[in-house]
Amino acid sequence: MINLLPDKDKSELIAARHNVLLVRYITISLIAILALYAVMKNSEQLLVATKTSAEATIASNTTEAGVYSQTKQRVGELSNNLTTAQSILDKEVHFSKILTNIASQMPEGTIIGELNLSTASLQGPVSITAYGKTTDAILALQSAFRSSSLFSSVAFQSVSGSGSGVAGYPVSVTMNVTFSKTAGQ
Repeated sequence: MINLLPDKDKSELIAARHNVLLVRYITISLIAILALYAVMKNSEQLLVATKTSAEATIASNTTEAGVYSQTKQRVGELSNNLTTAQSILDKEVHFSKILTNIASQMPEGTIIGELNLSTASLQGPVSITAYGKTTDAILALQSAFRSSSLFSSVAFQSVSGSGSGVAGYPVSVTMNVTFSKTAGQ
């Protein structure tokens, strides 16, 4: 076919085709812009929702942290109290242990007549009055006490064999003993 159209019409046809292409490009660009706008709006809404959720979590954690800080403070106080109680218990003196240890050191034929124990008396010499059936039993008592780890020192004050003791135990002795530091523990 021969193109018999005038040049002006030809240029208008070419311009019309270009205009159609431009309209298409503009339409596609507008659709793309609207799609990007929709994606941005959805992203913004998602970020706002995430921010609100994070702020709520922070507020809830702050409240819980306040509760836990009170609990932490209580735990600290309890720990201090337990430390104090442990130090007191470490210094505790078991007089029953002392008495059973003394009894285990006593040889046959001897008895304790008088012994005053207190926490203060464990710091220095303590006077013990003991009775024995014989003088040998009293000497065995002294030897047993001196060799015992229960006492750090044992010294006789007086020995009396004149029958002034308890019935069946005529010999009496008064001695000063100093308990070792581990005696009551």
